[in-house]
Amino acid sequence: MTSINAVGSWQSSQTITGSVELGKDSFLQLLVTQLRNQDPLQPMEDKEFIAQLAQFSSLEQLQNMNANLGYFMDLNILHQASLLVGREVDVFTEDGDITGVISEVRFTAEGPKIVIDGEEYFLTDILKIR
Repeated sequence: MTSINAVGSWQSSQTITGSVELGKDSFLQLLVTQLRNQDPLQPMEDKEFIAQLAQFSSLEQLQNMNANLGYFMDLNILHQASLLVGREVDVFTEDGDITGVISEVRFTAEGPKIVIDGEEYFLTDILKIR
């Protein structure tokens, strides 16, 4: 397990697989722990505290911007996919490429899919658009 002690150094007692994600909740927990464990005879200086609050604010703004960017990208895919309705396309399938006219676009948990002759295909399987 990885943790940060009161003075901010990393301690690791085991190997971690995957990525360690520090979100704003983790950042606040770290800040509160740091404040609780500080030396009363040498408390954190104001400028250090302000710098950490500024980092927290920046982290929150980056997370908000990331969420908005994801939403914008989803809307862009929706718009681009809707322009394909009525277009003739070649689509890759495991049984061989097919050609057909897109009758509709469906948005599923797996991602956007096009419908040709009642069959769904991933938007990413399109090889050619006419």
